[in-house]
Amino acid sequence: MELAPVNRDWPLFFRAHDWGLNEVMGDTVHSNVHHNSVGHALLASLVLRNFRHHPDGPVPFPDAVKRVAASGVVSKGTWQREAEGMRTAAKGASLKLSFVGNRVDVLSLPTQTSGTARVLIDGKPPREFRELYYCTRPSEGPYIWMPAIKRIGFGEDTIPQVESWTLTPFNVDLKKKTLSYRLVGSVTGPDGEGSKAADFVSSSGRIKLSKRDFNIIWPCTYRKKDKLPEGYTVTWDVRALFVDPWRPAAHADPAYEAPVTLVQGLNNGPHTLEIIANGDGEIPIKAFLVRQPPLMYIK
Repeated sequence: MELAPVNRDWPLFFRAHDWGLNEVMGDTVHSNVHHNSVGHALLASLVLRNFRHHPDGPVPFPDAVKRVAASGVVSKGTWQREAEGMRTAAKGASLKLSFVGNRVDVLSLPTQTSGTARVLIDGKPPREFRELYYCTRPSEGPYIWMPAIKRIGFGEDTIPQVESWTLTPFNVDLKKKTLSYRLVGSVTGPDGEGSKAADFVSSSGRIKLSKRDFNIIWPCTYRKKDKLPEGYTVTWDVRALFVDPWRPAAHADPAYEAPVTLVQGLNNGPHTLEIIANGDGEIPIKAFLVRQPPLMYIK
């Protein structure tokens, strides 16, 4: 990581070329707080010159991505070994990979009769890991492109689940800058009421909102509106960062490699991943890709 000294070099460029600010901000006649196309080009050039290729530099993190052949992991049950990997159709046959990292992708062999397999992380289904879920970007604030809520969090002591959420404002007073809201999950159902004036944890504990992250009233003031749009709501989804069960894609090309991410977002450290065939078709595995992000410390 490097700090590009744009703030230092920006005024130096103007002095050297005798430019006025309007040349890059606005329409060259009327200044603006936003760059025009020339300003974007100048900013890009000041940043991009900091990127340089060092062909003789060392590889600092050789284990950041590691490929592990299917034949190199622990197997149980009946597996057919091939030059490029292993395959099975036997119910209960399993492969167990021990790794250090936070993400595992799988590459499959050619097959036309793929089945399904269960996935276990550290002996448990991935749905039981809180860190393997995320919230999508909330829908837009009223009359503006920015998200209505800057950040959606999860409660501390609950496991999220895949579902859609809807927040409906009521008792809105734009002049007093106050509003209340109801929260409903597509699976959880009604999950409590809150106010913009206070932090909020839903009744189920699944959703956590901070009062400072609400961006619903300010856009109305900014756009000089006296009320929210009719029927206005805020929506977002909770999605999974894992696949369970996994079904390999059917294909016939031996050179075909399309990694499928089985799990990502784990705590970066030692784990085990187990694939267990359900016996409803073929499970053909070529290799695993293990991601171990380097841990960087900045003093």
